[in-house]
Amino acid sequence: MAETTYSDALKKAVCSITTVLCDELLEICEEELKKRKRKVWVRNWMDKKKCGASEIIIRELRDNDPLEFKSVIRLTPEQFEELLLKISPIISRADTFMYPALFARLKLELTLAFLASGTNSRILSIMFRVSKASISNMIPEVCDTMLYTIPVSCCRCGDVVERESRRASKTK
Repeated sequence: MAETTYSDALKKAVCSITTVLCDELLEICEEELKKRKRKVWVRNWMDKKKCGASEIIIRELRDNDPLEFKSVIRLTPEQFEELLLKISPIISRADTFMYPALFARLKLELTLAFLASGTNSRILSIMFRVSKASISNMIPEVCDTMLYTIPVSCCRCGDVVERESRRASKTK
């Protein structure tokens, strides 16, 4: 088979065309990267935690109207603070590179508001400015922590269980 020899001029032409095409392709790729929209990790309004129910409404109730605070949270402000002191070391998290951690106070207020009212996670998400995914993880975590932290003697649950078991035994 005969070897085909290319002239130096042809080699230079192919090399320069290849270089131009690579440069064009690189520019097109860079433009496409600039056009891509980033996915939203946190909605803009949700990032303003200072405006949520925890920072405004519940704090105002705690400071100015303890009776209404108790009707919303089902604890007096003193009981709330005592419970927060007990469970905050367990439910507190460190900030991550991507996102700051939620405060233990916010987690407890949200959980108690959920337990007291049964409000769905979408409404809680809007009120407290916390994602629904965080809420669905947070409520069981805080409930489990309260269950293992608070002695049964402090809860009325023991009385309710005892009363119900007595009622059940009477009906037999």
